[in-house]
Amino acid sequence: MRLLLPISCAIALTACPGARPDGPAAATPVSSAGPASPVDHGAPLEFVLDPVDRDFEHQPESQALRGKRAVVLLLASWDVGSLMALRTLGPLLNDLPKDAACLQVAVQPIGDRELVSAFMDAEKTPCRRAMGDAKRGRLGDLAQVKIIPAVLVLRADGTLAGALTGSFGLEQVRALLEKAK
Repeated sequence: MRLLLPISCAIALTACPGARPDGPAAATPVSSAGPASPVDHGAPLEFVLDPVDRDFEHQPESQALRGKRAVVLLLASWDVGSLMALRTLGPLLNDLPKDAACLQVAVQPIGDRELVSAFMDAEKTPCRRAMGDAKRGRLGDLAQVKIIPAVLVLRADGTLAGALTGSFGLEQVRALLEKAK
């Protein structure tokens, strides 16, 4: 009987998408009846970050990504999985369509800039590079990400098209990027 209650709670939480406080809200389903209308994908993600390179002339933030689909890779220099994700996604990030952009975010203290810069240099990409120091309180919606590495794919309007955490493959990210159209 003791085991039944936690299982019932888990089933109830997975059956009700609105009951998940940790993740982004699910997209509103489109009804097949009646005329087609635009889908409400929820609010655009908002975040402000610090550049990895001090002399970087533009502060990477959510507004700068608007107008293009975006791949946002959250990683940490101390995490082997993050290095694997960076290497796995390198070919995709280097060959993004013209209507897509990318951003690498190291979720670690601002004082780790030199270490993070060297880490991100392990795979040359055209991505903006940023620091997401949680103690500075500027992560915004990115603070909801609890597993590193993670990849978020945003639509051109800044709304979330999909996310993957932990171990993921190149084709999974390509599929999310296609879904973001």
